[in-house]
Amino acid sequence: MKTLHTLIAIVFALPLSMHAQSWSTSGNAGLTTANFLGTTDNKALIFKTNNRENGRLLNTGAWRLGTATNFAKIDTTGKLTFGGTGVYVVGDNKFIFQYSGMPIKDCF
Repeated sequence: MKTLHTLIAIVFALPLSMHAQSWSTSGNAGLTTANFLGTTDNKALIFKTNNRENGRLLNTGAWRLGTATNFAKIDTTGKLTFGGTGVYVVGDNKFIFQYSGMPIKDCF
């Protein structure tokens, strides 16, 4: 009976001594290349505020800012694309877009 009580005590105490690494909202120290914020499977990393999606780091490595229907996307080559019905203002209500077949010097 004493062995059973010891075994039960070990089983219940074991989970209390085990813990996963957690990320602090006030910063972390001692990080190495083994530490990261992300996924270990082939899934996107989703960023939300107020439980609403505002961006994703896609499993392809591209960044999508905005929602699935209105977004700006930057791929791993640095190419910026837009999707949806949003209006994209560069500054002073001036818009600059380049047609992929036209060198930028010919756009002005």
